[in-house]
Amino acid sequence: MNDPHSSGEPRRVTHPGEVIEPRVLTEVSETGEDVRLVLPEGADLLNGLCTVLNDLGITTAGVRLGGGSFTQFSYYTGYEDPTGYRVATFSPPHHPPCPVHMSIAIVIIGLDEEEAPKSHCHAIFLDAEGNTLGGHLIPGECIIGPGGMVAWATSSGGVDLQAHHDPETNFPLFHPTKGAAQ
Repeated sequence: MNDPHSSGEPRRVTHPGEVIEPRVLTEVSETGEDVRLVLPEGADLLNGLCTVLNDLGITTAGVRLGGGSFTQFSYYTGYEDPTGYRVATFSPPHHPPCPVHMSIAIVIIGLDEEEAPKSHCHAIFLDAEGNTLGGHLIPGECIIGPGGMVAWATSSGGVDLQAHHDPETNFPLFHPTKGAAQ
């Protein structure tokens, strides 16, 4: 197989915006709380996670998912941005045949620029035809199927994760800021 990206060398992506340094932003915090969540059948996955965590007093968290299914499901993939404003952008929504079965996902629950709940999820899943797919799950469009879904969340401790415009990538990216309740 002659894959131009498999030379063993890591690819370097050059974003169109102003390079910011340091590229990795950190904040020190006490250890966050670990919680096991059960999301009911019929709930929207991403908005439901935000609501359940908020009810527990957790503003921002990292969440792990594995197993469960969906009766409604939409996701985006990335592709080269034809406008050049960004290196990549989101595809139009994909709607695979349901039920869709979750293999594994990592979700960041944070705040948007106006401090409302926001989520970002990368997942691998199987559609009803057995195809393995992956992408970014769309908030409001992934409805949990029969039996509900279990999630494991770790709060971000004394640090919030809030989306701010990133001048290098031209995307709103989560940045750590002091001040979380949990």
